[in-house]
Amino acid sequence: MFRSLSPRGRALVPAAAFAVLLAVLLLGSYSRPPVIEAADPRIGHGGDVLIVTGRGFGEERDGGQVLIAGVAPTSDAYLEWSGERISMRVPQEVRSGFVYVVAGGRRSNGVLFANRDNLPRVGSALTDPGQPVVVNVDRQRGAVGEPVVITGRNFGPQRGSSAVLFTWLSADPLAAGAGTAEFVAADAHDMDYEGWSDSEIRVRVPDGAATGNLLVRTEQGFSNQVFFEIDSAVGSKRYTGRRTYSVSMSLSIANIRATGPNELYLWMPKVWQAPAQRNVRLVTREPDPLYEDVAGAAVFHLRNLVPGGVYPVMQQFIFERYAVETAIAEDQVEPYDRHSRAYRAFTEPEPLIAADDERITALAERLTRGQRNPWRRARQLYDGLLRRVTFAGQRAAEPLAALTAGTGDAYDFAMLYTALLRAAEVPARPVAGYLVQAPDRLRAHYWTELYLHRFGWVPVDPALGSGADLVPDIPERDVAAYYFGNLDNRHLTLSKGVVATGKLAPRGRTVHRPDLGTLQMHHEEVVGDLASYTARWSGLTILGVY
Repeated sequence: MFRSLSPRGRALVPAAAFAVLLAVLLLGSYSRPPVIEAADPRIGHGGDVLIVTGRGFGEERDGGQVLIAGVAPTSDAYLEWSGERISMRVPQEVRSGFVYVVAGGRRSNGVLFANRDNLPRVGSALTDPGQPVVVNVDRQRGAVGEPVVITGRNFGPQRGSSAVLFTWLSADPLAAGAGTAEFVAADAHDMDYEGWSDSEIRVRVPDGAATGNLLVRTEQGFSNQVFFEIDSAVGSKRYTGRRTYSVSMSLSIANIRATGPNELYLWMPKVWQAPAQRNVRLVTREPDPLYEDVAGAAVFHLRNLVPGGVYPVMQQFIFERYAVETAIAEDQVEPYDRHSRAYRAFTEPEPLIAADDERITALAERLTRGQRNPWRRARQLYDGLLRRVTFAGQRAAEPLAALTAGTGDAYDFAMLYTALLRAAEVPARPVAGYLVQAPDRLRAHYWTELYLHRFGWVPVDPALGSGADLVPDIPERDVAAYYFGNLDNRHLTLSKGVVATGKLAPRGRTVHRPDLGTLQMHHEEVVGDLASYTARWSGLTILGVY
């Protein structure tokens, strides 16, 4: 039996409900981290007034603070604090680094501030003979993909293993030393280099570059450093959640049948060096390769294999892997430079990427009809693919068959999405590697990168975006939204794009291993009287995660 409330009790109900609602709203507001939209000026001096705008700062400071390159201004340095705007004087001791707002116990995204007093000047004196020297850079600011001309001396007549390095920054808000500057090299695989001589280098700003210093590295050492500002309104890219992986890959050749002289070439993929996969170090390798790097793979050469013999090949690496977070200002996405080599290369069909198949071109046209914005075209293609194909654990006979059948695996998703993007004139490439499912368990995996003018490469994983249950602890509820433009630190990259492993001998017989996380055209090449053998590839194995 229910009793009716007294008038006083009935009066208390709305008040209690309001109090609960207010508490929920307050808790909700504090549960969301503050967001920085801009910091002005981006380059300044100690003592300058820095204005930070955004949202979620709180109407009063109330214990909040701003961190500039890890330094917190004193209380009397703050001139203004509101929910959307903070102004303060920059501490004199601050160097270049990220600006964060800490409010309600939560930390914001970071934006870069550069201290002009610490910026290097062109023409710093260098005394070592043969050391490269930068005399002039034709521009002091630019966006990813834009050309830069560096003049000086001692660069060498050819590039070889030399490189132009730009500043790279980790933006992990949880890691010690967040905002510490490192370097990222312009990448020949991305077609960043357009000319190299002893006195002049023509290079495009590489993916992952941040405002900071650039320099030239040769076998003779490092040049002086020159400040270069990255300037793009297209969006931001952050590298967070660093993990250090120790991995190995091995294979064993056995059960040999040979009747005479023979040779066996083995293309073993290496860990790919990239902005989100850094400081790749070879720990050990056995035997030494014939070629250190052919399209991203080490080539091993075994001669005159004999019956009963066992021939092991092994290499071990340690490297750092970061998650990638992008925020794209859709209305600021710009048309492509259609005359660049990279644009042409990454929009053409090639082996494994059927961008000119009429089924692909027709679907791409239908899904993007009337839309010229490259980012929105890419999203329409992504959504359209996810509506048509469901993830299955087994690979289709070919990606186009997966489109017809409506089911496919990660390889099918990646190759179909790359082909659709290229057909829609959005530069793209497939990426191959392994997905860390547990500290001791890896799975060969494939995803895609698309390119935005004046921004760089953007990761997309359509298989995980489709809801594929490959990682048991994915924290994102909306995986389709997350994996369009972002990537976690469990994707380990072995190759980007189709790896053109051409034959080394005219009469060589090639073997392809489809179960390895790589996009090589082949993995083995037999020459001479080697009738048969067994190759046991281990794939990638995790030795440790730190």
